[in-house]
Amino acid sequence: ALRGVAEVVIVVDGSTDGTAEWLRTQADSRLTVCEQDRSGSPAARQRGIAVSSGDWVLLADDDCLQAPDHVEILRAEAERTGADIVGAPWLHVVDPRAAADYARGAPRIERPGLHTLPYVFPRATVRTPFLIAGGGILVRRRVLEAIRFDPGYRVNAWREETDFVLQANAAGFTSLLTPATYMHQAGDFGGGHERSRLSYEWWTAVNNWRFLRRHAAELRRRREIRPVVLEQLATWRRRKRQLLT
Repeated sequence: ALRGVAEVVIVVDGSTDGTAEWLRTQADSRLTVCEQDRSGSPAARQRGIAVSSGDWVLLADDDCLQAPDHVEILRAEAERTGADIVGAPWLHVVDPRAAADYARGAPRIERPGLHTLPYVFPRATVRTPFLIAGGGILVRRRVLEAIRFDPGYRVNAWREETDFVLQANAAGFTSLLTPATYMHQAGDFGGGHERSRLSYEWWTAVNNWRFLRRHAAELRRRREIRPVVLEQLATWRRRKRQLLT
């Protein structure tokens, strides 16, 4: 169990597999279960944020796991640096022991960018907006009061997290990525996307286009992208290579 957590809010977004009923059998006074019709990830996040009450909120998905000290490490980094948002790398590894082994020898770079793969670690804690929010980032309440997840990111909600953190940075909040902890995959799920892989990639392209158009100026200022149309084509080529390998 995660240490340093005063409340746990779980939003069941249209699930019909008995998840909500099972959760209500759990004897944990910290637990609040919210049910809603299938509305998508951004709406589910906003529902959970509205119900929560802490000064800090850990945003997490149902297919990610964190080490017991994950929250404590992120909070310590935030307090040490004064940051408003703190995240960590995300590993595409299901077995916790394999994840720990991978983290010890993971590739490390000076400064992650938009296209840095989520399992690459920074050499040291670094300021960046390019975080994997769904896996377990810690966010100050004041950020969540000022910035909302955009419901325009639909179905698989590709890029919703980066959109959120870029919005926060533009509003003057700071975000960090730390190599001191990590998240890893809990299982091979579709991220709430129960359609074909082709459909998943279609919505990735749709959402990526929305993201590029919303943040083109800032991403160009950071020298992260080429012209928007060329960047969209480059993203499609990268996704295609991943599918074929």
